[in-house]
Amino acid sequence: MCCLKYENDIYVDMIRKMPEVGSTVLTPDGEGTVLEQNVILSKISVSLKNDDNNSEIVKKFDVKNIYKINK
Repeated sequence: MCCLKYENDIYVDMIRKMPEVGSTVLTPDGEGTVLEQNVILSKISVSLKNDDNNSEIVKKFDVKNIYKINK
């Protein structure tokens, strides 16, 4: 049981460092909105506007390549 307590603390810390779902972030492909977090893989899914600005695409990014934008 002590292992589970240790792992839980690590996951809680990792979640704190990730952008929240619904927040606006700057990715290598432009500005987008976070749709989901994958704490285990340290990745997030982000909705980005397509070049025509009428549609959106979803891409996954490593959290270390993401910057949170305060709006």
